[in-house]
This record gives sequence, C-alpha cells and structure tokens, in this order.
Amino acid sequence: MASLVASILAVILIAGCEPNESSLNPVAPSSGDQNARAGADKVVTHYGPAVPLGGGVARTFVSATKSGELMEIGIAISEKVLIALLKDGGESYQKVLRFPSQFDIAPFQHVLMDWNAHGHEPEFLYGVPHFDFHFYMISSQAREAIPGLPGNMMDPTLPAPQYLPVGYVPTPGRVPAMGTHWVDPSSPEFQTPGGFTRTMIYGSYNYEVIFLEPMITLDYLLNGAKGTFQIKQPTDFAKAGNYPTQYSIRYDSQSKDYIVSIVNFVYHPGGVN
Repeated sequence: MASLVASILAVILIAGCEPNESSLNPVAPSSGDQNARAGADKVVTHYGPAVPLGGGVARTFVSATKSGELMEIGIAISEKVLIALLKDGGESYQKVLRFPSQFDIAPFQHVLMDWNAHGHEPEFLYGVPHFDFHFYMISSQAREAIPGLPGNMMDPTLPAPQYLPVGYVPTPGRVPAMGTHWVDPSSPEFQTPGGFTRTMIYGSYNYEVIFLEPMITLDYLLNGAKGTFQIKQPTDFAKAGNYPTQYSIRYDSQSKDYIVSIVNFVYHPGGVN
C-alpha cells in the first residue's frame, strides 16, 4: 500500500424550473428512531432547477419531514442521460446544480457534477468513465475563485487534522475552481488493481473542508449496484450544520432516475468540540 500512496502523492487528482414537490422516494434512514419519526411526520421532497443533459436532465433534491428534519440531499439523473453515455461516452463536462430553497441544508450550498468520459488522473486509479459529485459547503462564486497549484507543491492551507477523517491524505497540487482533494488509501481502488467502482473524497481550501465527493463509475451505476455506505467522519466540524454519515446509490423505477445522495445526518454546532 505504501507504494500506492506514494504514487498518488506524486500526481494531481483532477478531479450547473422552479422547485417543486416530487414523488421521489427518499432512502430509508438506518436509524430506527429516525424511521419512527418519519412515519409520524410526512416526508416531502423538493427538486432544484433541472439542467438539460443529452435527452434528459440532472437536478438536485432535498427530502425533509414537514417539521424540518433533514432526511436526504441528492442528485437525480435521468436514465436517458446514462444510457446515452453508455453508447458513446460523450464529451466530459461540468455542471453546477442548485439546491431547492424550501429547507435549511446548511452547511451545503451547491453541487458541482463532473462527467469524466475517459476518467482522470491518476489513471491507474481513476482512468475509467465516471462521475464526480461534489457537495460544496461554500458558494459557487467562492469556489470559482479558488486558485490552482502545480502538482509538485502541497497546499499550504490544509485544514487542521481533526477536520478530516483519520487516514485520509491530501493529494499534491490544487485544482483551480475546485480545491485540494483528500483520498482514503484504505479504499478498494488502492487495494486491488482496477478496484475503483465508488469512493468518497474530501476537499479543502483556505484551511477549511469545503466539499464531500462521492465518485462513482458509469458501469457501477448502470449494472444495478445499489446500497447505503458509510462516510468516515472527522473528529471536529468547523461549520454548524447537518452532516451526513452515509451516502446512497440507487435506481428509482418510478421516476426512472439514478440517485446519488447523502443521508443519515447528525447536527454539529461547529467549532472544536
């Protein structure tokens, strides 16, 4: 594993309608207490603005109970979009997705979705067609102002260790308008050649954690993979808000959408605990 970690530290990880109520079924929380509360308090889902993509759309959604308990924050991508990509791969693109305004979802502010038609560096890890779903905790304007750093430099503005999960390591350089990426060397792609199907990335800039990023291959999405997976947690959280402890991948046969979401939130007041 040491050689793989050294390799990834030698390259840069390169890493856009009115909101309405939806019939999209939110993922069931793993907590029995949350499940009981949700049963007694109807869950409502609202979509963000739709972004047209290859015969379909991508859009965010937020599910919460009518009393305001946050249940799920996610992205819904039309089945047509992924089927078109399966046929020809298309061109790589990047889209900003806005959240609906009906619920307080602090600290999250927008999603930056990347389709990587040929994968990205480092190719021995992530060189296959996949999506990057960046759930940002800063504004789109602040993100766009992030300067890049060359791959032979380490970001001098890394957050204090307690704000990242134990074991995560920063990659060298900094991707402009995106940030510094942190990877988990215990993830499957580091253990087995070609093992990348899904992984969780953290991101930072200016001494703060600024995004959570599920990265998921097109093949994994289209071949029926589904489940709810743990997100490794830091010790402390700088900003107040609801933070997810899991992320979910599934296909919704009712809406014919592929869903990637963050779920099972825990409120943190911010600052050092």
